[in-house]
Amino acid sequence: MTLEGALECAEGMRRGGWLPHEEVHDWDTTELADAAGRPLAEISRVVAARVRGLADRAAAAQTRPMARVPDCGVRIGCDAVGPQPQPAPQTVTTPRDRSDLWSAVVADVATGALERGEALVYGRLFMGPKGRPIYDAAWTNDHVRPEAKTVAYGSIRDLLAAGGWATKLDLKAAFRSVAVHPDDRPLLGVMVDGVSLRYARLPFGLASSPQLFCGMLRRTLATVQVPRGCAVVDYVDDIAVAAPTAAACAALTADVIERLLDDGWRVACAKTFARPTPTLLFLGFEVDVADKTVALRGAKVAKVKAWLADAMAGGPSWRVALTKALGMAAWAAPALRGAGFVAPELYRALTTGHVGDEAREAAGMLADMFDHAATPTRLDPPDAAIAVVTDAGDTAWCAALYEDGAITACHRGPLPHGTDGWSSTAREALAVVEAVRAFGGGLDVGRVGVQVHTDSQALTHIMTRGRTRSPEVAKALSGLMDLIRQGLRITASWCRRSEGHQPLVDAGTARALRWHPSRGMLCWLAARWPADIHVGAGSRDVAMAPRYTADIDDETRSEVIRQAAGGWSGWVGTDGAVCVTGLRVLCHPRWGGERAVVRQWRDAAEIVVVTRRTAHVDSMFTGWPGHVEVHVPPPRLCWWVAEDGESVRTIRVPDLVVVRWSARSASQVKAEEEVRLKLMSLLNPGPMPVVAPGRPSGKRPRLDQARRGVPSDGLAREAIRRSWEKDAAVGAGGGAPAAMASTLAGPRQDAWWPGRGERQRQWVDAHAVIRGAWGEPPLAEQPRVPEPSPSTRVGVAAPQAGAGGHGADAWQRAPLLVDVIRSVARSAPMMDSSVGETIMAKVDKASDRVTTARRRARSASTRSELAARSMLAYLEANGASGAAATPDALDLVAMAYADDRLEGVVGARKVAVDTVAGEASSLAAGLRAVGFSVGPYLGIRTASYLVARGAAQRRSSSNALPLLLRWLLTVEPRSGSRDHAIWASRVTQSGFMLRPGVAGALRRGHMTPWGWGYVLSWPSRHKSSRADVCQRAGTPQAVWMVTACGHPAVKAVLDVYISRAESDGCLLWPEATPRATLEWLRRVRPVSPEEVPRLTAHGFRLGTDLELDELKAPKDEVNVLGWWARENVAGRSTQAYYSSVHLGRLLMITSRLGGSVTHHPSPGVHTGTPAATVDWEKEWEAVSRRLPAQPPNIRQAALTAAAAAGAKAGDEDGVSE
Repeated sequence: MTLEGALECAEGMRRGGWLPHEEVHDWDTTELADAAGRPLAEISRVVAARVRGLADRAAAAQTRPMARVPDCGVRIGCDAVGPQPQPAPQTVTTPRDRSDLWSAVVADVATGALERGEALVYGRLFMGPKGRPIYDAAWTNDHVRPEAKTVAYGSIRDLLAAGGWATKLDLKAAFRSVAVHPDDRPLLGVMVDGVSLRYARLPFGLASSPQLFCGMLRRTLATVQVPRGCAVVDYVDDIAVAAPTAAACAALTADVIERLLDDGWRVACAKTFARPTPTLLFLGFEVDVADKTVALRGAKVAKVKAWLADAMAGGPSWRVALTKALGMAAWAAPALRGAGFVAPELYRALTTGHVGDEAREAAGMLADMFDHAATPTRLDPPDAAIAVVTDAGDTAWCAALYEDGAITACHRGPLPHGTDGWSSTAREALAVVEAVRAFGGGLDVGRVGVQVHTDSQALTHIMTRGRTRSPEVAKALSGLMDLIRQGLRITASWCRRSEGHQPLVDAGTARALRWHPSRGMLCWLAARWPADIHVGAGSRDVAMAPRYTADIDDETRSEVIRQAAGGWSGWVGTDGAVCVTGLRVLCHPRWGGERAVVRQWRDAAEIVVVTRRTAHVDSMFTGWPGHVEVHVPPPRLCWWVAEDGESVRTIRVPDLVVVRWSARSASQVKAEEEVRLKLMSLLNPGPMPVVAPGRPSGKRPRLDQARRGVPSDGLAREAIRRSWEKDAAVGAGGGAPAAMASTLAGPRQDAWWPGRGERQRQWVDAHAVIRGAWGEPPLAEQPRVPEPSPSTRVGVAAPQAGAGGHGADAWQRAPLLVDVIRSVARSAPMMDSSVGETIMAKVDKASDRVTTARRRARSASTRSELAARSMLAYLEANGASGAAATPDALDLVAMAYADDRLEGVVGARKVAVDTVAGEASSLAAGLRAVGFSVGPYLGIRTASYLVARGAAQRRSSSNALPLLLRWLLTVEPRSGSRDHAIWASRVTQSGFMLRPGVAGALRRGHMTPWGWGYVLSWPSRHKSSRADVCQRAGTPQAVWMVTACGHPAVKAVLDVYISRAESDGCLLWPEATPRATLEWLRRVRPVSPEEVPRLTAHGFRLGTDLELDELKAPKDEVNVLGWWARENVAGRSTQAYYSSVHLGRLLMITSRLGGSVTHHPSPGVHTGTPAATVDWEKEWEAVSRRLPAQPPNIRQAALTAAAAAGAKAGDEDGVSE
């Protein structure tokens, strides 16, 4: 039979009412029942009968129409398609593939997927690896809009997050179930052996088919009621259902299948397995939803390893083999840990055509990863995680480990040699590797993960996706490959450089001067005299003690570490800013300055100094009590590491010596401690007996008897004499009541000796001496004042004795979590109340003034307050009002709150992950502002949960390339061309500092000539002013945004295009679409290597903003011109700006544009030529005389333009207004 005859037969079948159908299959089974090795769940008879009925219904011919697909079909998302180059592609079959290809074509004609008709664009048809026809629509795909090609698919992680039971189903002829609009069918032609056909339904191979199909399918799935804790995951035509129990899974599966059949979809009978099972084959992976693991099948692993071996062998088809292996690696990403970090070297080999040693090493690592992927790999979040904060500078890295909101360890070190030319992202990756090495030793990688907080958005994106295209980043992260293959799970989140603990680690990235003995010498010293702190070590690799310092060359950053609350291990500060009381110190100061350096460490227990033998060595510890020793190290170890400019040298120093000073011996320390204790007892005797005015009663105490064992030096005698005369005067005056004296007894004792161990016993023994001298009552009889609890230091009022029946025990009550969060909701900072009521009243008054000014500017509560109120309501609703105010409790509550917010339990509806992340970040900032230390996103668990749910990090600054008006005026295209219209729209955007969307939608009615420029009026539903920028009659109402531009080039462009527009409702430049603008911009604006290659239309707006900032233009004018508030000044809201700025001032500042040259070397970093100094007030005096007396009459033209824009939007949406 010829193809024409077969097609006539297929058309006759369709005219005769034939419909596709299948054989009935048993759905009450599983795909991996034997491999799972577990008993299958027993489902109820009712559900089983329902599943069998649905199987019979799915096998029958489908007569229901596609309810979710428009009757006229879908548009494929193409712009205007030009003529196709001739000759058009044709499909010519061979005897080898003719039977399969003709059968597929005839089947598509019989089902209605292919039809006869006019075709303007043709594509080639060939058979794919799975026996399905694939349509190569190259010319049509080139004209499909980029936004129509993207689609978000479901993932295995979504399936594992649901429950322990799952089922699987598949759709039949998925794309070919969605009809194409008749107007787009001519773009989908195919010529098979001379027969012309065209697709009437979505073909497999059209770029927009996945998005269109998934959109229609998800409309059906959205109507299924999915219980909480269950999930329906779709990946194109593969659908999986998961639930915590087998019964819930079976019932939900039946609901999904029934809804699909009702809406006209065909369920593949042979590929559907409706019996709940803990293991299933989904997307080619063996998935265990109960254990949260995924594994590759052995056949696929062997195939990939064979491809890698062929590629490394260098045969004629090595490129094909390597491409297949990399494609398989991209598909198997869920089961391959770290594959995305080794792939860049292999992609580089494909690009260069050369397989080097690094590529071979990467191929070996990739093969090992595939071997490991054959065993189950856990994909669920770790049971616990350590949190680290990292940062990297030009020469050094720094990382801090924090637990419960406080830093417990900090380390720093120099970046490896040869990385100075790496990108900042690669250096940040090195900091992450060093952090894991420093803090991750001994981790149970199968149970404990690592949560990284960094100020690099690029690295956060790379760590979240698990892949990178940068060979430098891949090389930096190669140090973690072994741990990642073993199961280490690393997540990353972004934090601003000025928030949390980021300033501390940023301070540690400053360059530290290297000046220390050789590694061998340091090890020899550590073995002989172990140290508690290594002063001047500079880095973790050099330090020979658990604590060390670094002498960094940045005074500003040094001050940051000095002001930080210490107490952690590792890097604890700069050389002169640490406490060494009672510690063993190892140091190696600059030669010649040893005595001045060690002078600040007189409280140390031991000091070991490594220096050269000079005359001042013998006098280094002159006058110090204790013991001094001088040692000569072995000659083979006498080497020194010194930094000379940009290089580091290792020099031999044969005259090195080690000077060791140790404090007093143990017996000497004990004797001197007893003497000091007795002396302090005499100088601070405690309560005195109250006597009448006049001479003290009784004999004067015999101080010589009380001072038994006290050194009789003149200083001690003088101190005791003054103390006695002072106390005698108080007693003689009678001005010290007994209550006051007894009140001072307890705190004075606690202030000197806090009451720990033997020191408390020594205090009691010494006090017995004083009792014999003064005749005081026993110490036990003295009334004691309870020490205030720590809660008074954070502003939580402690109940008084007898209040609420608690008494003195109430002093020990810790603050509650609701108290802390309530202080955020009320904007009441928790401050130290020990400064007195007067100071606190003044502080509260000042805080109220600031809060009132801010609220008057915002007219609304802050995001922190709103988040705090929502959290308070959540705590009360869930019975957690009594939770203690600890970071761990807050983390647990925040994680539960985030989950309920995402699932719609809290609030009127479900919210996006970004919304919850913003609330958590705002509340964390509020808590830090009131004195409660908390990490980003309220804790480690909450941060890990939000990252796992896909919380996107917000950008701190735009990384678009600034495009200045000065450059734009030098690239004017030919007048009358399409490029000239695009150029004119960008000139207008730069002059008015417009958003890209507004610049492309301007109409003639939006512009009104006034003065020497133009006034632009634009309707805004989101930002409006109560008054208007002119404050005169005849100006627009509050719903209009008004701005002006007086640059001569902008006026000349608008004069030309306004004269061409036929009416006020006509677009000035309809050719300036976003895609056309970006294409033109890429042609005319080359990007240099030192710039960030991100060209967007937003760069014109950013460039004007930067240039006005260089010109020091008043902020009020810039805010009105750009329709934003760049500075949140108290009492000056955006509405206030619009009420105070005259249109003439906007003409004035925009006239100065076009004189700056600005560069953009990195995201958020802008450098430019110094701007000329402008006296704006003096210039305004001259400009105001040139302004017209009457304001611009822009109301009627603006309303006409708005009506035209509304009618156009109504036509596009299919509705009329």
